[in-house]
Amino acid sequence: VLTADQSHLIFNSLLNNFKPTSTFPDDFYKDLLDVLDDFIRSLPKSMVPITEIIDIISSSLQTLRNKRILNHCFKIFCTIIELFPQQKIPVNIFTNNIMCNNALHALRKRIDILMEIREQMMKTFNEGLNPKADFFAQKVSLRIFSTFQNVLFERIDDMFPLLRHFGYSQNEKIRWLFASILHSFSCQEATDEMVRMAMIDDSKKVRLCALNQIKAEDVVDKTSQLFQLLADTSYKVRRA
Repeated sequence: VLTADQSHLIFNSLLNNFKPTSTFPDDFYKDLLDVLDDFIRSLPKSMVPITEIIDIISSSLQTLRNKRILNHCFKIFCTIIELFPQQKIPVNIFTNNIMCNNALHALRKRIDILMEIREQMMKTFNEGLNPKADFFAQKVSLRIFSTFQNVLFERIDDMFPLLRHFGYSQNEKIRWLFASILHSFSCQEATDEMVRMAMIDDSKKVRLCALNQIKAEDVVDKTSQLFQLLADTSYKVRRA
């Protein structure tokens, strides 16, 4: 069992290596963040120098631009928000950085911060709706919708026409993300799109994802069409 002094020394060592002036390989930073996350979770809360951790990670976010490392940094904030829900989190870490997956997860846990930056979040969402937007922008838009549905969007079904083109993207990941949110809509158009993607999408991953969204009661009139899936080239799709 670590004493308070020992834990303080370990945290100091970890945090000193994470100062903006440090120049280590990316994998080193990711490993360091994983160790830091483990320590935060395993030690008594009274032994965690939470303010210092927030300050160092926030400063590091100003210089780190590798998306995977940014995601690991925001994993730390997810842990902090989970274990220290009343802890003040600087809003600018969300407004000054790329909106990675763990940043969205952190905001889902702190709706008060989300509401503060709602205007910027909607701007980011709308930019990614453009069919000509790059892959990352489109992915972020789909993840924003998936993460904050009823929080940011009053009428879910009204969003379907704006998102529908993602089902025809040339990028498999974008189509998969779109298929994964189709269950959120109650309109017939979304059900039809689920059936279309389950039956004819080029990717077996997308077909399986779309098929898993389908509710039996919603496709009673399409049973004969869905029987064709028993001849799908993918065993996982046939089994589903």
